[in-house]
Amino acid sequence: MLEIEDLSVLYGRGGGTGPPAVDGFSLSVGKGEIVSLVGESGSGKTTVIRSVIGALPRSASISSGRILLNGQDVSGYSRSQWRRLRGTDLSMIFQDSGVMLNPIRTVGAQFVQYIRLHSDSTGSEAWDRAVSMLKHMRLSDPDNVMRSYPFELSGGMKQRVGISMAMTFNPDLLLADEPTSALDVTTQAQIVGQMMEMRERYGTTIVMVTHNIGVAAYMSDRMVVMKDGRIEEQGTREDILCRPRSGYTRELLEAVPEIGGARFA
Repeated sequence: MLEIEDLSVLYGRGGGTGPPAVDGFSLSVGKGEIVSLVGESGSGKTTVIRSVIGALPRSASISSGRILLNGQDVSGYSRSQWRRLRGTDLSMIFQDSGVMLNPIRTVGAQFVQYIRLHSDSTGSEAWDRAVSMLKHMRLSDPDNVMRSYPFELSGGMKQRVGISMAMTFNPDLLLADEPTSALDVTTQAQIVGQMMEMRERYGTTIVMVTHNIGVAAYMSDRMVVMKDGRIEEQGTREDILCRPRSGYTRELLEAVPEIGGARFA
């Protein structure tokens, strides 16, 4: 489904002069698999998934390597090619979805435009589909949310709007950058459950960036531990949690809080 081969990414004008933000990253993800990228801030996790969806900032560039989706190399795709791919076959949940929303347009106007851009839906059909997705995200009074401007919503509500949009077309590959970080614990559990349901119902492949080892442990088939732009260790969930080879991985696991003497990862 997804093949990343020896990916390196540099930041800075003219290709950058410092060490790469991602250095020699390789990963193979099969259809329906859930893989989590874990590690401290600045380890290159988000840069990897932004590379996969062609959403690196202008200051960054892929210096080497290939990214293949279903056998097609997308690392050199044009804007028009990305426009056809994103939102349907490939979608992403951003860490702060509120930033991705236009502050001077209502949520409904943006959601309807998004749906109509990627389908043949009429305006009313797109509205109904958007409302249905918001209901799935447990947003009360979704019609009111649709008529609201982003600044009228809480951070958690905006995050759920972004997740709703990303999941609308049941993408083959869903990339998620800290998808539950802005949500309360109850809503986190709901979102995790819905992502798992997507995998079970549609065979969705999920690559997720998270600092939450507990979420990664619960969801993932495999985990990739990153440090300083490189893969420190990767393996099945059981390998990483029960038989870590790297001292860095052990340090991450030891940092998971304990409640009543019990550790939940």
